[in-house]
This record gives sequence, C-alpha cells and structure tokens, in this order.
Amino acid sequence: MSDGEGRGAAPMMWEPPSIVIEGTTYKVQRLGLPQISIIARIWAVAGEQMQRATLVAGKNADATVIGTFIVDAMAHALDHVIELLASVIGLDPGVSEEKRQESMRQQREAGRAEIRDPNKGTIRDPDVFPLGSEMKVIQALVEHQDVVAFFESFRAMKESAGVKTLLERLKKPSTESKHATAGRTKKS
Repeated sequence: MSDGEGRGAAPMMWEPPSIVIEGTTYKVQRLGLPQISIIARIWAVAGEQMQRATLVAGKNADATVIGTFIVDAMAHALDHVIELLASVIGLDPGVSEEKRQESMRQQREAGRAEIRDPNKGTIRDPDVFPLGSEMKVIQALVEHQDVVAFFESFRAMKESAGVKTLLERLKKPSTESKHATAGRTKKS
C-alpha cells in the first residue's frame, strides 16, 4: 500500500489556514484526539456552567457551538482554554499564573540578578498574543474543516436509526423492581 492509499485524498490536499497575530503568521494545526481531550477537560471543569452549550449543541449542532463553548469556558477553565488555543496554532501554552508567580519568587529568593518570566514568548505573553488574539483563534476553529466535518458527522449520527432507537429507549422509564426483590440485598 502506498503512503496515501486507503486514507483518502483530503489529508494529503489539506492546506492549513493561517492567522496573523502581532505580525507573526501561525498555521492552524489539524485537529484530532489531543484537542478533543483538552475540550473534555474543559467540560469537566466547567460542566455545570456549560449546560447552555449542551442545549445549543443538541438543537443547532454546528461549528459555531465550539466558539461559544470556548468563550464561555474562559471564566471557568482558563488554563485548559489556553492549552487548547495554543495547540491549535502550535504555540507554547506557558504556565498558569500560580506557577509563574512561584517561579519568579524562587528566582528572587535565589538572588538572580535578572528575573525571567517563564511565560515570555508563550501564548500567555501579551507581546506575543495580545488581548483579542484569542478571538482570531476561536474564529479559525469555528471555520476549521475538521470542526465542520465533526459537526456534520455528529448531525448524521444523531439522525441515524440506531441512535434514534437508543435515545427512545433512554427516554422510557426504567423497569421497577418486583415487590419481593425490593430493598437491600441480603449477604450470604
């Protein structure tokens, strides 16, 4: 089998979109399981507050949902959102503010003449990634072919007979225990 055989032409012909931030051009990365993992961590941290995204996704499952979700999640899971945005454009995510402060404190205590900010040159550096840049990356995500394809697949899956059957079964009330079997199980 040749290198491209059996995988389709799309991955070989994909041209990554670019975004310009502070004069630097970043190629938007292909998206896959690493980004899904980060989104799952964001969801875990901000789960209860993200119920609106679930409702929106169920009714209007399209790529704009991911943009709304990320913006909403910034208040609850900033470090994970930063990790996601950095992974999309291939930039170092840097360290949390707590770790940054600790690093700088240790440098001062060690008597270093020049204190180095561990986030210098990373996505957390406002000289590299100023406020508003996150919206450019989120917009690139919303328009990204991998995100669009994911939501197209999601909609198709939602409409499949198997998923509809499963959802109908989940809506039915569970069977109740028979009177003689209700209550705690006796230990032998």
